[in-house]
Amino acid sequence: MTRVAVLRDPDVSSGTGQLGAIQSVAPSFGVELRPLNMRDASEIERAVTAFAQSSNGGLIVTGSALATVHRDLIIALAARHRLPAVYAVRFFVAGGGLISYGPDSIDPYRRAASYVDRILKGEKPADLPVQVPTKYELLINLKTAKALGLDVPPTLLARADEVIECEPRFPSRAAGGLRFSRSKRPTASSWRKSRSPVPIVIAAVIAAAELLVEQRLYPGRTRPLRSVQGAC
Repeated sequence: MTRVAVLRDPDVSSGTGQLGAIQSVAPSFGVELRPLNMRDASEIERAVTAFAQSSNGGLIVTGSALATVHRDLIIALAARHRLPAVYAVRFFVAGGGLISYGPDSIDPYRRAASYVDRILKGEKPADLPVQVPTKYELLINLKTAKALGLDVPPTLLARADEVIECEPRFPSRAAGGLRFSRSKRPTASSWRKSRSPVPIVIAAVIAAAELLVEQRLYPGRTRPLRSVQGAC
């Protein structure tokens, strides 16, 4: 893989920030970045279709409200043009996307409860520090990988928090299946030398994330890998 499109919302600061983080690490992976704007469905379709005209491309979809609204279209375009794509939120993978890597979407609500408790006990909200995510999760959809003709390296699977092996009926955290423990989180350097498009794209995303948060925020405890088996 030599080309990566970054689908972002240019009208929000987070879109610019995520793109900047990705741009800062792209040279170390030898990939050419191409920012794609997503203001509406027609712009998304035109931009992705034009990018896909050349070979050896992949797609990074940054987190935004517009990406969520147009997620079905984005997933469909990635499948139609056979673009390995990485998303920021887990429900993209549950909906047929290839890989997601981003903050745990439930954990902030659990942590917010402790702030509510402290405020009710008399602490001033202005005195409470702003918190950043401390838990990140990696999800992989093997059905999508197979459709794209990709072999996901065992080392990448071993680091995943959840693997979807077929089309899940109701993907959730409570889904059962095989469980494997892992001792550390994936790092960009883990797959820097890989020639497979899947590790290259996910490594670029992870490297960008490492620039946005301190290393000390990554939890060191072992977390289970969930293999979700749905309607095969």
